[in-house]
Amino acid sequence: MQVNGIADECLENNHYHTTFDAPPVYPEGIVLWTRTNLAAYETKLYIRDVDGNIVFSKTNFQSNTLHKDTVNLTTGCYQLELEDTGEDGLDFFANNDGSGFFQIRKTTGAPLAGFESDFGKNIIHYFTVGYGLSIEENSNMFNFKCYPNPALNELNVQTSGFVDEVHFEILDSFGKLVFKEKINLSKLKNDNSIDISNLNSGIYFIKVFDSYHIKTKRFIHK
Repeated sequence: MQVNGIADECLENNHYHTTFDAPPVYPEGIVLWTRTNLAAYETKLYIRDVDGNIVFSKTNFQSNTLHKDTVNLTTGCYQLELEDTGEDGLDFFANNDGSGFFQIRKTTGAPLAGFESDFGKNIIHYFTVGYGLSIEENSNMFNFKCYPNPALNELNVQTSGFVDEVHFEILDSFGKLVFKEKINLSKLKNDNSIDISNLNSGIYFIKVFDSYHIKTKRFIHK
């Protein structure tokens, strides 16, 4: 308010603000899903606490296997690192290692976070346990987009957060089921297309759901 005993002559610098990305909040018990490729000896997984202490590690993965490791953590701040010593991630087009993926899930199997498999050297992911908003309030990652709208012969469906056995259903304006399909998805983000050329012109609703979430959107068929 005063500088050198007199009124501040520059009011413009009396305020400062900045932005930051709050880390996601996970429950105490999480399950780490690691689908290894054919070079599992390159894969190393660590969780460190706020002081840098390793509270979980796994370095003996088997190749071409889905590993499900349950980790129970106390309240605090954590860093997760998935390292690939070959620096070519779990899925890289220029080698013959095959493909894998990495996800963080609830103990009930519901997904919390998924990551790009072509990550190079490592994945660094920060999160907290016992702080911030509850998991139920962070529901934006479970959604889908359908386009174009209006659509003519094909409807593109881009899903986010739906995994495992995912159902696609289309209903007409009277609620009659006119299309259904079931797909097994391992990644949290997927692109799919549906042939709607045999549908009559009109208003329709597409429903996407798995064992954990359900979403519905409206679209028009020209």
